[in-house]
Amino acid sequence: MKKQWTRTEKGWQPDGPMQAGIVSVTPYTPRYGRGALMEQLQVRAGSDSMLFLPDRGGQIHEACISGVALGWDSGTGVVNPALGFVDSAALGGLGWLRAFGGWGVRCGMRSMGATSTDELGIPLSLHGTIDLTPADEVGVTIESETGEVSLRVAARDVLPVLGSDLYLNSTTTLRPAEKQITLLDTVTNSARRPGPYEILYHLNFGNRVGAKGARFLAPYDTAAPRDADAARYPKGWEVYDPDRPEKVETVYFFDLHAGPDNLTRAMLISPDGDMGVSVIWDKRRLPCLTLWQLCTGEVVGVEPGTNWPTPYQNELTKRRIRTLAHRESAEHVVTVLVHPDRASVADGRRAVDELCQGAQMNALPQPNPAW
Repeated sequence: MKKQWTRTEKGWQPDGPMQAGIVSVTPYTPRYGRGALMEQLQVRAGSDSMLFLPDRGGQIHEACISGVALGWDSGTGVVNPALGFVDSAALGGLGWLRAFGGWGVRCGMRSMGATSTDELGIPLSLHGTIDLTPADEVGVTIESETGEVSLRVAARDVLPVLGSDLYLNSTTTLRPAEKQITLLDTVTNSARRPGPYEILYHLNFGNRVGAKGARFLAPYDTAAPRDADAARYPKGWEVYDPDRPEKVETVYFFDLHAGPDNLTRAMLISPDGDMGVSVIWDKRRLPCLTLWQLCTGEVVGVEPGTNWPTPYQNELTKRRIRTLAHRESAEHVVTVLVHPDRASVADGRRAVDELCQGAQMNALPQPNPAW
């Protein structure tokens, strides 16, 4: 049995508890603090849970599936950008960091990389604006028989005077029986002329999965450090070591190998090997993978994207930025599969190993000048 609810200007319709079978979705709007006046959705499906922020571009702030915690406490907490103390243009374009935290964060859509300027010389801030954008539409669907819950968000990353109008229609689905969360996004160019778009899925694994000693596996054709700082740690992606006090972060870029179905995957395994996660996506649509390792805390970011998050002008020069015609859409699907025990971790490793058999596994010691 399927039950549906929609958030309108008057509240949730139909009125009443959003509940079916083992699944419930509870809206909560705090009155005070950094997240004040922004609605949060607390999802529960049996023993699984998820904290969803529709007015942060459909961000999944945290989740717990089969006892595996997905999330990262950056110290900012849940932040409502509309309160005014988050200015993405501040700090030389790094103001987004004042609200950065949580697990599943979308970056984009006009741009999603490092600070830069666009074709007109207009400044572009770190990781774009979609994560700071409220939803125009929000919907909830619960399947009582399967225990699945889907959260739909529609939001616009719009700068109409400059001819940019990108519309995000996203559906986040928690499937407890399959131990996974799936992100299904459609990006549509609503502007009257063709325009560029970029999107990056900033999946941040803290807690035990992303602790010191966590192992990263991926079937790469080519891997390279982003810069000279990361090059000081050859193959530094294989085992996470945050104890690099002279650095804030180390970042690596990957061109992954995909199977006959065009799907590729990356895996993160806890230091003890007793739990892990696999991230799975279509390489044709998201051809670039970034691995981010924080050195001022313990978190690893696994980040599939339409391109790499280098400055916009570099991505433009290298012809990696995609263009959508008027009313053209692009679809992206990212699945996060949880491995709650050693047997499941072994299954995940076998799936990566199968793809590795066809991969070149070329690890460059220095940044790739072509990237």
